Amino acid sequence: MNVRRSSLFSAVLVLALAAGLLVVATAQVRPKPEKLCPITFHLEPTTLQAGYSEQIERVNALLAQDLVGLRRVVPFKDEDALLAEAKKFKDHYAGTYLAFPVLWDEKGVAHTGWPEILAYLATVLPKATFIQPQAVNVYMEYIPLQDRNEVKFKDRLAKTLVKRIKPSDPLWFNPGDIDFLASIRTVLAYAPYDDPIVIGNEDPSPHQNVCDPIF
Repeated sequence: MNVRRSSLFSAVLVLALAAGLLVVATAQVRPKPEKLCPITFHLEPTTLQAGYSEQIERVNALLAQDLVGLRRVVPFKDEDALLAEAKKFKDHYAGTYLAFPVLWDEKGVAHTGWPEILAYLATVLPKATFIQPQAVNVYMEYIPLQDRNEVKFKDRLAKTLVKRIKPSDPLWFNPGDIDFLASIRTVLAYAPYDDPIVIGNEDPSPHQNVCDPIF
């Protein structure tokens, strides 16, 4: 009888200890916060988008034609031929969002400037049945009033700044007039490959608060 009571007492004690440990363990687990609803921002259709759309559509129409024409000259017979063609593209796209371009290939590797871009395309075009601009994403970065100054913009546009002006020269726009910076990314679809490539401006393009893009 004593053995039976002792066994029963032991079992109750074990259960009590287990329950206590469970309570302690539960108390130590930090509750997970509930997931918040995603927040999405959209710009309403305005002259801000209209100004960029007009410029980008015009440039991409030229790009589509030039990519077709590029088939006739690739592969380049030598580096001089590549550089001569790159100069044509540079002159052709001066004053556009592709004035200082960068292209990301299907592996995400960046090719900066027309010589590098054309050298890469020379490896793609002979194998592609078609290549053309398919979609465009424009990423707008709002510039706060306190950051609309020459120092801030020279730092923000540092990648292409040395290609545009001397360090001692003023900017080619009035910093106080700039309200947005736009990074433009055009998807180039080409067959028979599934992974698209992307071309865009190396530095974002300033946008004036009078609704005119500056390239």
